Amino acid sequence: MRNIIFFITLAVIAIIFSACQQNTIPETPSCPAGFILVGGQCCPDANDNLICDDYEEEAAANATEEETNFTPEPVIVREPAREKERFINQSHLEWAIKNLTAEHREDYIFFDRKYEDATEIYRKFTERSTKWYDYLILNITSEKDYLYTYQSFYDFMKEKYDLDVKNNKIWASDAIDIIATDNKIWDNATYEYKPKLEEIIIEGDKILLETHVYVFIDEYDHYLDYTYMIKASTWCDPSHIVQAEPKSYGINVAPKMAMEDALININRSITKMQNETLNRTILIVKLCKNESMFLKSNS
Repeated sequence: MRNIIFFITLAVIAIIFSACQQNTIPETPSCPAGFILVGGQCCPDANDNLICDDYEEEAAANATEEETNFTPEPVIVREPAREKERFINQSHLEWAIKNLTAEHREDYIFFDRKYEDATEIYRKFTERSTKWYDYLILNITSEKDYLYTYQSFYDFMKEKYDLDVKNNKIWASDAIDIIATDNKIWDNATYEYKPKLEEIIIEGDKILLETHVYVFIDEYDHYLDYTYMIKASTWCDPSHIVQAEPKSYGINVAPKMAMEDALININRSITKMQNETLNRTILIVKLCKNESMFLKSNS
């Protein structure tokens, strides 16, 4: 009986000892400075970012290869949809303006208007004008400059307008110097120049109304004189712009008038000229939209 108990005790001790051996945690190997343990092995990590340097070099090489083999998608530049494609014969356009708008047809014989030393945008078109410059036709000369969209028409006119504003300031300053040589009242005179470009809707179409007003003032801030230029531009077809100007003249404003009173009269005059110009533009817009009116004009 004692032997049985002895052997049972030995068996229990053996089981307990075996279990203790199985639960023993193995010692974790260590790596020297500048290395890290990955997969039970030490690998170099010189920049101490816990990533093996070998892996970083391999990843960088793969990225370079991908960049080298990358072919970018071609960039396709699409032209905006054309809003106007029908071209109007210029001789028909001149004939229509002459026969459908003229009070005195002899005044509506068109002639070439040329600019000396034309620069920048003025090289892109030729100009035909009536006797009194109340109708002008701008003819775009190069196909690459044709105006197929309203935005291209606006950009074209805005570039011309900006150049005109620049040149008009020079003209106004020169005008004072020239007048002052014969009229001492103009000595030390100055000017106020107020240009404006605005969109106006006529017959459902946008036209551009251009207004330039110059007011000349003496050295005592008294009114001396004023002048103006008003144009309404119609986008007729991709190669033609028709401009209308007022046919009558503005209101006379006496020199030396108080500036406040002078400006009231000037503004009244400009408004009158703008309205006249817009009224004369209505028929131009209709002409450019309705080809049958050209047939009528040639019948």
